[in-house]
Amino acid sequence: MTPARLAIPPNLPATDDVFFQTTRTGARFQNPWGGLKLPGPKDLWRWRTGKNPHAKVKRQRPRLPVVADAASVFETAVAPLKALWIGHASVLFEVDGRRVLVDPVFGRPGGVVPRHTPAAVDARTIPRVDVVCLTHGHHDHLDRRSLSDLQGRFGDALQFAVPLGQEKSLPRNCRNVARFDWWDHLAVGDGVEIIFVPAQHWHRRGLTDENKALWGGWVVRGSRAAYHSGDTGFFDGFGAIGRAAGPLDLAVLPLGAYEPTWFMGGQHMEPTDSVRAFDALGARWFLGMHWGTFDLSNEPLDEGPRVLDSLLANRPDGHRFLVAQNGATVSVASDSAATLSHRHEHPPRAE
Repeated sequence: MTPARLAIPPNLPATDDVFFQTTRTGARFQNPWGGLKLPGPKDLWRWRTGKNPHAKVKRQRPRLPVVADAASVFETAVAPLKALWIGHASVLFEVDGRRVLVDPVFGRPGGVVPRHTPAAVDARTIPRVDVVCLTHGHHDHLDRRSLSDLQGRFGDALQFAVPLGQEKSLPRNCRNVARFDWWDHLAVGDGVEIIFVPAQHWHRRGLTDENKALWGGWVVRGSRAAYHSGDTGFFDGFGAIGRAAGPLDLAVLPLGAYEPTWFMGGQHMEPTDSVRAFDALGARWFLGMHWGTFDLSNEPLDEGPRVLDSLLANRPDGHRFLVAQNGATVSVASDSAATLSHRHEHPPRAE
């Protein structure tokens, strides 16, 4: 199947135009609006050798629970839109009966990066999957072993949806592959479509392939619509996504890998930015991801949800922000009704 360009609503503001411009600059891809200057080797050295104000707290690794029967909880939930948070950025959506799995990583990315909280399911135990969508090529989002295992489990009925250029990163046994530019969409059956949307990020898997593949987020849209941001810094494109691909019922946004902000800020969002993104998207429900699994930055693994709590203290719609245990299922039945099977509770920290 070949994606087609989404029909963009004609009444979008002129300020949205930049988010529909070409993603290419020669052989590489770009954020057409700028907004991201990648840290260089000196910045990396400064970060790695600098003092971490969270060092004492980080010595107390939180023990985060994982839902033991995550697959059966998801299977038995009844709603037009469901989402199973597997851990980190791995989310299984079901919209009107069609199942879309975003960024499956079941073990250590590349077999190297330590995993501090197990995945709630793996390729053997995950419920049925119809489509696998990848947001970008970084190893904590595109894990070749996980993809190969899913292909082996589900066979050629499984559809892979990848950003332009990312097809080169897939295992050889992943055969049914569709390539997407921003705003490309594809029907995946039963009135459900997937839409690839912009993000402010970058690509690298090796030493010489910087930005030779695209990055982005995904919207899964049927009678209800869910959005997965992938990795992104805050940018004004969130409003454009909400206007062109919405209305959005559920926005899955990051709560981790953001400190120090001088190093991470252009490419990852801190909780304040994720709340701003949620508001700009015009989404109805928020689900936090990208925390509690891999130690990628200075803040403790469970710091993001704690910060989010403080940000919501004076918001009358704070109940719309959901922070789940690994393996929990979110069910969205209506604009005003969503349930979370297992809510995250902050583990105590020793003084």
